[in-house]
Amino acid sequence: MCSFNRWMVLLLLPAALVAQTDRDLPLVQGVLQALQRPHEGAILLPVRAGVDGVLVALPGEVPATERPCVLVVAGLNPDHRVGVQVAAQLPQALLAAAKEDPALAECLARCAVEVIAVPAPDALEWAARGALREARAVPAPMDDDNDGLVDEDGPEDMNGDGIIASMRAPDDDGVWRISDEDPRLLVKADASKGERGAWKLTTEGIDNDGDGLINEDGPGGVDLDRNFAHGWKEGEREVGSSCPSEVASRALIEHVLQRRSVAAVLVLGWRDNIAQLPRTNDAAGKRAPNGLHTEDVAWAKPLTASLAKVLGATDGVEDTADGGFHQWAYAQHGLPAFASRVAYRLELPADSKLPSGKAPESLEAKWLLQSDAAVAQGFMPWSPCEHPTWKGAELGGFAPLWKVHLDAAQLAAAVKAQVLAVAAIAQALPRVGVGKLASKDLGAGLYEITADIHCRGLLPMATAQARATRTARPLLVRFVCGTGSLVDGEVLTRLERLGTNGHERLRWLVQTNGTLDVTVSTNSDRCGNSSAQLKVEVR
Repeated sequence: MCSFNRWMVLLLLPAALVAQTDRDLPLVQGVLQALQRPHEGAILLPVRAGVDGVLVALPGEVPATERPCVLVVAGLNPDHRVGVQVAAQLPQALLAAAKEDPALAECLARCAVEVIAVPAPDALEWAARGALREARAVPAPMDDDNDGLVDEDGPEDMNGDGIIASMRAPDDDGVWRISDEDPRLLVKADASKGERGAWKLTTEGIDNDGDGLINEDGPGGVDLDRNFAHGWKEGEREVGSSCPSEVASRALIEHVLQRRSVAAVLVLGWRDNIAQLPRTNDAAGKRAPNGLHTEDVAWAKPLTASLAKVLGATDGVEDTADGGFHQWAYAQHGLPAFASRVAYRLELPADSKLPSGKAPESLEAKWLLQSDAAVAQGFMPWSPCEHPTWKGAELGGFAPLWKVHLDAAQLAAAVKAQVLAVAAIAQALPRVGVGKLASKDLGAGLYEITADIHCRGLLPMATAQARATRTARPLLVRFVCGTGSLVDGEVLTRLERLGTNGHERLRWLVQTNGTLDVTVSTNSDRCGNSSAQLKVEVR
């Protein structure tokens, strides 16, 4: 039984929205059952900091823990509960899909999928306390307003509905104005266009410490998915005192560094680099790249397009480096790394119109239309609220977490889509092997041996970023001569690169007076191992 089951109860039992509790109860039971019962083909793998990972693999020639591995991580932000729900069901779903899909079964027999659903269980407990709110951090009390007090002025559920909503009020000095697309939405006023704000906006709450500010020193915390060493924003409180400052962050890094068979990463959370291809690095020669290596675009473009198709990923935004785990995995460790929001639901008809008759342009307007069409609407109408200091205050806006809340049917579809995405990544992993192994009699007992070392799969043996950061060990090709002696050629050859569907021909000369018996084998952290043997009776 996984050590984090009790935290899953705390995460899943609170209903995300009114009237959805009944839908969640069967889900809780299913998740707990999935985690408590070992699956044939899945094993529990201890991960540092007391977190359990589930390793999914089918029987094969190589032990599961030594195979190239796709690492799936969820729960970096405790309020992205759908990511944890999908990750918890992924092992069983992958094994079930492999029974129906021979290609996936063959893939799971030579590689593995590792799922870490809950890297920070204490954060899940913290996020489940009190009224429903966004809580993207692990607990870390802070004095945000520098008044000598810690976490003394946080949000309050003023109307007792169990939700921390948005709160707005008219204000001549406010920076928000009514959206031109729909009066329910607020947008920042653009002074450069002559726009003037007329509203102020915050989360539901009051001024607890009497300093004239509302909710300026709420429960402090560190966003784990901004705590990694790439693009880390020094000085911003929610990113941690250093990178990585948190136990869970360090545990993930240590796990990847020590488990050298991790060949690709998929993060289920708030981020996305699938719907829109990440930018190409224009900081060549600098120590911190800000995008994809130019050579890596060749595999990233078709693979992200394939993932976007199976996930239904839409409305992409630029994936700017700011300490994300997937950003560290690629830029600093050279791994193909992807981030999925899981809940891709913005599939609106082309002729969709807002109540005003206008077509939606902004992402918020599209979400508003999605809410209007949903059975459980996610936008709460603005309603008056008696507030001690904000005259004319209103509560409303999008319900916390609604944008990533899925009902049972939607969740089942999301799990199926993620299975296809993981399968696509696993099947794209490079497969390096010994191709044609041949001998040529040169006379006088001298033989020329040639071997074609090939790389199959969409991904190269090592990404260009891995070569730039020197984080991928070279492919080792070993030549063993059972009889005779090696006249020319290397016993151990190191290959630094093999591109997509690339190959390299190696050559040796062997002197023998008896049976020619040679073995050529390859060894690689991220591409698996292979060998081929050649025997020739010398006359």
